[in-house]
Amino acid sequence: MVHLLGSAGPLPWWRWVSSHLGVIASALGQHAELTAIAVGVGLVIALPLAIAAWKVRVLRPPFLAVTGALYVIPSIALFALAGPVTGYFSITTAEVALVGYTLLILLRNTIAGLDAVPADAREAARGMGYTQLAHKRRDSARPRPGDHRRQRNDARYNRRATARRLIFRESAT
Repeated sequence: MVHLLGSAGPLPWWRWVSSHLGVIASALGQHAELTAIAVGVGLVIALPLAIAAWKVRVLRPPFLAVTGALYVIPSIALFALAGPVTGYFSITTAEVALVGYTLLILLRNTIAGLDAVPADAREAARGMGYTQLAHKRRDSARPRPGDHRRQRNDARYNRRATARRLIFRESAT
């Protein structure tokens, strides 16, 4: 435990903590809310930037430089810069600072994650029907007219699934 000069006892004072649980819970809830908003907004901004920087390598240095500059600005200076626009003691000012601090971390790690995917895994994904951005095409419940290959594959899958159900049903009884 840490003792302060002139203090009566060790920190923290557990009697104070136990008598102020409501205040602590409220502050914890506010902290969680600010964090969730900052990370969510940071993802909305950083994810498209990271995908663009991953596809067009020329964009990496400027994106990382700008987000790096936002990351190294001290919070007091950022509050002073954003204060006239967003208000000096507002949640918006705090969120601007927090989002700025999340951008570099999210951008750099998203690019690193995209770079880490092996080329053969990307090729396999394309062969399975994934697009360049890894969004799978959503097929409708009904087969489309003229899509014979898909209809044939669906029929094979349905036969296999029916056979599995029959086998498992018979082995369960």
